[in-house]
Amino acid sequence: MECGHFWGQCDDEQTRDVLLKVQMALNNPEAPLLPLTHKPVPGLHVAAPYQDGEELYYRARIEDMTSQRVPGATGRMVTISKALVFFIDFGNKESVNTDRLRMLPRDCQNLPSAATEFYLKGIRPSNVRCADGMWSSKANAYFRSLTINKNLYAQTAASFTLAGLICYKYWTREEIHINFTIYLVVKVDPDSVNCVAVDDDPCNKFSRLMVASFIGLNPAGNTMVARNTTIMPQIPGLPAIVALLFSPFTEYRTDPQRKEYIGALCGLGYDEDSLPILPDHDIELTFETEFTTQDIAMVCSDSAFGWGHNVVASIQERARTSLLALLKKPKPAREPKTYPYMYRWNKVHPEHVLHHNLRDTTADSNHLLRLHNAIALVGGEESQDKDWEEAGNNGGNQQNKKQPRYLLKHQLELERIAKSQHRKPVHCELCNITATNSQILAIHMQTDRHLRMVKKLQESLKS
Repeated sequence: MECGHFWGQCDDEQTRDVLLKVQMALNNPEAPLLPLTHKPVPGLHVAAPYQDGEELYYRARIEDMTSQRVPGATGRMVTISKALVFFIDFGNKESVNTDRLRMLPRDCQNLPSAATEFYLKGIRPSNVRCADGMWSSKANAYFRSLTINKNLYAQTAASFTLAGLICYKYWTREEIHINFTIYLVVKVDPDSVNCVAVDDDPCNKFSRLMVASFIGLNPAGNTMVARNTTIMPQIPGLPAIVALLFSPFTEYRTDPQRKEYIGALCGLGYDEDSLPILPDHDIELTFETEFTTQDIAMVCSDSAFGWGHNVVASIQERARTSLLALLKKPKPAREPKTYPYMYRWNKVHPEHVLHHNLRDTTADSNHLLRLHNAIALVGGEESQDKDWEEAGNNGGNQQNKKQPRYLLKHQLELERIAKSQHRKPVHCELCNITATNSQILAIHMQTDRHLRMVKKLQESLKS
């Protein structure tokens, strides 16, 4: 806390409701908090104790880790590990022993922070009393006496041209400072045809995609320069579709009611602590068009049935067909909705995940682009499961009308072909799909759909 910059809580019903839910979850005698199961690291959200009359647990984020040597009970020196934590609902920091930290329940992780960061507009340190440009301790002490534990009334300004108090609400619980020097300026090479952007359809509100064959830094290292650029056609949803098709790992976002998809986080995924593996390469997408479970299945269908030996042409054709099918599909515009926890991984409850039908098979290999998992939306799980199963297996849900004995013989023939080096397309009459070669057929025969059809066939023969 310093002069002109402080944390506070809005006096409204929503903030009081969040604080009540957090206190009931963290300080319930009938449901004690669990100790940390892994090593505490900076950025991890935990429950930390704070004593203000009575010691209670509050939500906190680890800022830094330190250790010190102190005399133990036997006189020997022992090492004590401490964590500097930031209480996200109040804005203060404390140093806490790591053995006092506890796991943060999942219900508390999904609640927005109760603390709001404030910056006063139009003030700065005096050039005479603060020659170094930093607020003096006397100024900070006087500011604390005017604001700490006080009820303040403020006028929120929408831009820097308006008078009053500039209030920044961070829904992400990340400590963000206004430091524009950490961002790089992106410019298009002056020799490029797209150095001057011309919007030929200003009424169209969809985002545009620009592709560059080369990106480098200027000699000063503070500006990225894009060369040999091409502006893609203004197709609704194109930037999101391209990112999803080539993303190594994707986590989809929904609205709080789980009624629709609103975006996705693309990147390299997260570790056991839910921290990003390579955060600089993560992309948070906000959908500008309607996006359904069927669209996710279409993204996955190309990966499931389009790879193998000597099928480069097939890969290219399937990728082209899949992309064109996604682009040609009508996508009504929708009002973009920002996900409250941007760039945060592992925010989907495991019970709400719709897994694809090719888990634990070579089609979902870690060496390839992983297939996407959808999310069960409220009010349409049954129809979603049907569409997800049909599209995930790259075929319809048609019942085979041929005789069981013929189908059993056909199944034995498929097993023989799957073990061979057959390189021609093979049609599975049980599931009504066509595999491009024997390798893809072997993958298909391991799917849940095909195994269910074989089980039904065996039961019909017994009866």
